[in-house]
Amino acid sequence: MSGAFIDEAFPVDLAYGGSVGPQFSTTITETAGGFEQRNANWSQAKVKLDAGTGVQQQSDLAKLIAHFRAAAGRWAGFRCRDWSDYSSAADGGEESITADDQVLIACYGDTTGKLWQLVKTYTAGGLQHVRKITRPVVGTVRISLNHVEQHEPAFSIDYSTGIVTFPSRIYLSVRAGFLFDVPMRYDSDTLSESMDDYLLGKASVPMVEIRE
Repeated sequence: MSGAFIDEAFPVDLAYGGSVGPQFSTTITETAGGFEQRNANWSQAKVKLDAGTGVQQQSDLAKLIAHFRAAAGRWAGFRCRDWSDYSSAADGGEESITADDQVLIACYGDTTGKLWQLVKTYTAGGLQHVRKITRPVVGTVRISLNHVEQHEPAFSIDYSTGIVTFPSRIYLSVRAGFLFDVPMRYDSDTLSESMDDYLLGKASVPMVEIRE
């Protein structure tokens, strides 16, 4: 039986207390002269989260066990909030989201000009990294055309793909602001630590982003 997906967020308080961050894969080869050749194996990072430190009391552990059992360990994916990076706004905040935060990209293979993918672009110097956003938070997405905010039904949003659909071809600049979750799964089929391990911050509940 193939894996399922729970389209609800992992308990946000447990995720808030966990350690989290993006991971890339890079192969580095050093020459005899000490120079390096660096090859990026992945075009996109994977978020890794350890929710073990988010368990602070017995009720937290009960929520974790219930979620872990429902997901059947590594079998089912689910939404999870990465509290270090969950907003389209430049300052990373919830209250500062605008409809002009991010420039969207036309969906690959779409010939109608109606389908646009939510993305978040990260910039440092002359380098950019464009991240596809597939799990926007319901009710938070704002859309603009040429800096003029639009409202539904001028567009529709698929909250399981992050694709914005317009009723007719769009030739204008499409921008958006939003909050988003990350599609993740447990990275272990076992929860084995004791309650003391959790309360002392010694337990580990690894999770990893699902590539979509």
